[in-house]
Amino acid sequence: MISNKEKLSQVNFKMPEKDKKEVAAIFKYYGLDLSTGIKMYLKEVQHTKSIPLSLKPTTELDAAIAEADRGEFAGEFNSLEEFNQGFDKALNDED
Repeated sequence: MISNKEKLSQVNFKMPEKDKKEVAAIFKYYGLDLSTGIKMYLKEVQHTKSIPLSLKPTTELDAAIAEADRGEFAGEFNSLEEFNQGFDKALNDED
């Protein structure tokens, strides 16, 4: 809750009218107005210190990094030769 002494700040942004109406209708379905729904989302960002969305990698490199972060990689190799053999096998398995 906001105390009487806390300074408030206004946030403004633009979005397509069609999107605004669609989002407002979704919030209304849950008994919220647009302002309250947006404030709830921002509070969740503040509380979790994260973006509460499922973000997807946008490039092949991003996808590879995300896979490695999740431990989803082809394995460990002791030499460049082993890596090349594993790489060739993976390419052949895709065909």
